[in-house]
Amino acid sequence: MLDHVLLELVSVVREAVEDSMLEQSDLDERMLIDVWGGDIDYEASFTIPGEPEPPRVRADLSFAWSTFSQSAYRAWWMGQPLQEPPGLEMGVSFRLQMLDAAPDLDGATALFPESSSVGDVLTFERAGLLHSSFHEPQLGHVHHSLEIPYRAELMLSEEMLSDPLVLKAAVDPLGRWLASSLVGLSDRFLH
Repeated sequence: MLDHVLLELVSVVREAVEDSMLEQSDLDERMLIDVWGGDIDYEASFTIPGEPEPPRVRADLSFAWSTFSQSAYRAWWMGQPLQEPPGLEMGVSFRLQMLDAAPDLDGATALFPESSSVGDVLTFERAGLLHSSFHEPQLGHVHHSLEIPYRAELMLSEEMLSDPLVLKAAVDPLGRWLASSLVGLSDRFLH
């Protein structure tokens, strides 16, 4: 059974992204359920308007709703005191692909700091940079890509669990952060 707070979070993230003028493909949205373990994962990809298919710049968002968090939420929903708040593990990977030359890693590091505060309750920590190359021998061409992964944990307070507007206020800055980061990545490396 899906907990409604997870579905509310998906809805709030969609609204935040739409308000920030980012585009999302329906094909790039997935809800994965571990049948044996019970964990639920949500994944979606976003890009700035006007990107070709596949996009050269995009943000991949994921969050994991663990069985522990599901149990804590259900106990609270059934009237028990919230002893340890449920949380969502969130990940964002900013991706730049199909580059003709190797990207400037120092420039990417300057553009994407080790820690990014997104609103009042989310702080994303950068997990490093990943640079890869793909060689097409028949064309004699090499494509480069760059990925900048971030991780954060969103702890859901009683106020967030009981009032969708409080949850929305906590997550709204995520859309603006994704949009400004994608525009910065595009401006720095594609123009």
